[in-house]
Amino acid sequence: MHWGIPKYIICDNGAEFSGKLVKQLADQYKIKILYNASRHPQANPTERVNKTLGNMLRAYVGSNHRHWDKETPKIGFALRSAIHESTTYTPAYLNFGRELNINLEENDDTGEVIPEVEDNRDYGKKLVELKKMYQEVQERLIQNHEKNAKRYNLRRRPMDFKVNDRVWKRNFPQSDAAKAFCAKLAPKFTGPFII
Repeated sequence: MHWGIPKYIICDNGAEFSGKLVKQLADQYKIKILYNASRHPQANPTERVNKTLGNMLRAYVGSNHRHWDKETPKIGFALRSAIHESTTYTPAYLNFGRELNINLEENDDTGEVIPEVEDNRDYGKKLVELKKMYQEVQERLIQNHEKNAKRYNLRRRPMDFKVNDRVWKRNFPQSDAAKAFCAKLAPKFTGPFII
């Protein structure tokens, strides 16, 4: 496997992730599957990336939506070579210990990248630098998580429900073209209901 076996996989409750075959495969490779709460996309980091991908694709495809898939290599490269706000490094550097080559002049006439030759001493120094960098990134991610939690919790208030209280229930409607019903225009909450 190119990237190795993951320790865990975060996924939603879709049938493609909760089926028997996926569970058997996860057990075989000792991968822990972590399921998100239903209808809670904030808990799934992939949803944030999908939002960014959607925005980037819209910028590339314009009015012709037939060949959007041909733009994905460019978008993937842009995501891998962009500095992340929390880590202050590019994903490519964190994964490979080097930035991706974007200078065409460093390529030979066949279009293949000419690798840099490093001796063992340089490689050893690089490993020490990478270990320090990973520790820095881990600390930054923890700090960023704490900062975001503090900001989020400023708007939260403790709720104490009792029998006979009136409450609103979050609404999860499905669009239905036959009835001319659009879920995005439906009320976000229904009720009130009595506990």
